[in-house]
Amino acid sequence: MRLARLGVNVAFVSLATLTIGCEIRMPEPPRAVDVPFTDDGRVVVKARVGARHTLNIILDTGGPSLDLALFDPSLGDSLGLDYVGEAESGTGTARVARGVRVKIGNLAFVPESVIVMDERRPNFPTQDGVIGRLVFERSVVEFDFENSVVRFHEPGGFRPGPDWRELPLQLVGGVPVIECGVNGDGSGEVSRLLFIDLGSREPLMLYADEHRGIRAPGGAPEEFVGSGAQGNVYGRRGSVLELRVGRFKLNAIGAWFVPPDTPVEIGPPGIDGVMGGDLLREFDLAFDYGNETVYVRKAGSGEEVRTAGGAPESGSAGE
Repeated sequence: MRLARLGVNVAFVSLATLTIGCEIRMPEPPRAVDVPFTDDGRVVVKARVGARHTLNIILDTGGPSLDLALFDPSLGDSLGLDYVGEAESGTGTARVARGVRVKIGNLAFVPESVIVMDERRPNFPTQDGVIGRLVFERSVVEFDFENSVVRFHEPGGFRPGPDWRELPLQLVGGVPVIECGVNGDGSGEVSRLLFIDLGSREPLMLYADEHRGIRAPGGAPEEFVGSGAQGNVYGRRGSVLELRVGRFKLNAIGAWFVPPDTPVEIGPPGIDGVMGGDLLREFDLAFDYGNETVYVRKAGSGEEVRTAGGAPESGSAGE
């Protein structure tokens, strides 16, 4: 249970007392389902929840559970949910329901449970909820950011072209982590594990730790980055000279440098930082959790080396 993620800061509870089968059905044919999404720094799709309600749902690689979380308690009432208990969400008490059918495009599934927050989340004014590992674990999920389309492929059905690069992917606590090269200040590249978090709007957050080969920018003041369930996160704004993702390199990337002893975790244990949605939109991505692989290609056209932007804005990482 991750209670302190920045970005989409929703706790996905694990209820030992609930053993509910998860069902997903892919249509036959076609072998892939295209679903348009809107992009406000997060990937938001239209999802049919229950028999009549169409909701705006965030697709989040940072969601480690097989649940659907809803941000507004009134949605639970209008859906007529069958509540089976309560759980601590990290920001209060959440109600827990089951037996709800969800459709995204023609892809139908039943989450293990539906977690309904106790009060409306003000930092998600136009989004109704978030879903994570459930949709990534049962299909290969491709994000085409240039055309604002998410494409669901059956397992084994994704056929990458020659412009795609295949990278090994680790699932740590149910979320994706890859190894990248970070050259912070020109002193050389160090290999670091970065959590891929489509639910965060930040380009890059790094633990500033000299033992990890990552140093905070000198002279930069400590600023508020965002809030997590365990408290506020503070860091220093700066940039890294170069980030390598497989064969792709990006230059002059804005980043937050967070103290390694911060009380709020920014990802699963053992990681060195987070790549957020703002940076990930430099690429098209296809997540194949079953084969522990992520496929990457440059979004649009151009060379493999390009500039990805300057320092992030203060307080833009979370609530």
